[in-house]
Amino acid sequence: MTKKSLIKLYCYRVAQLLRLVPSVWMLRNPFKIYECQELMRDSGLSAGDSILALGCGRGMQTQLLAESCSSAVGVDTSEEQIGYANLFVRHSRVEPKVKFICSTLQQARLPGGSFDKVFSFCVLEHIPKLHEVLKELHRILRVAGELHVTVDSLSSIDDPQLIQQHQREHQVVQYFTPETLKAQLESAGFRLRECRFIMTGSFATARFQLRIQGNQPVVALLARRSFVRRLRVEDAATLGNRGIMLLARAEAV
Repeated sequence: MTKKSLIKLYCYRVAQLLRLVPSVWMLRNPFKIYECQELMRDSGLSAGDSILALGCGRGMQTQLLAESCSSAVGVDTSEEQIGYANLFVRHSRVEPKVKFICSTLQQARLPGGSFDKVFSFCVLEHIPKLHEVLKELHRILRVAGELHVTVDSLSSIDDPQLIQQHQREHQVVQYFTPETLKAQLESAGFRLRECRFIMTGSFATARFQLRIQGNQPVVALLARRSFVRRLRVEDAATLGNRGIMLLARAEAV
């Protein structure tokens, strides 16, 4: 573990002792904060739900989800990320409800019909054989189980070179439109209930382009709140026919 990671872990332990985490504000990227808030809002999470977080990374969103459900499983293919996830969940108030698995979804061989909801925060666009993964999600969800996802669209960015740079640096297999996302979900046995763009305004587009270019500085906590508020105000005021991401909710049928 790097010195930077050790310092971050120490600060996180202090925040745990002060009962300040899990909190969405432990995410440093304001785009991810807003994405997480939007996907969790109106997801209907309840205390009896069993949920899966696909591509959980360091597990911060999984911990947030665990606050509102009975159990949460995070799956990721990166040993390093799952290692961090287990470190950060240790001593957390949600630790008894959380389990992390280092595996592909197919190799994890989770029991069929064992989850009420699946959450995925901008993961589907990185999966080469997405249809296989979507079929497996359908299998492990209970009848009428729900899939809540965000995916990259970047439809509001008109510079093809920036999109190519983002695709190359983040190993993006595909960017989604409402039509392509709907078609792939329905092909795997899901019925789409909601699909809409988020981060639809000029502020979101300009700041995301800066991130791609590597010119976006770390945003301090108070500035993060203002940043997220700006994204929300823009989305409320914009027609939303283009955006950085798509948010979708679907039901297993």
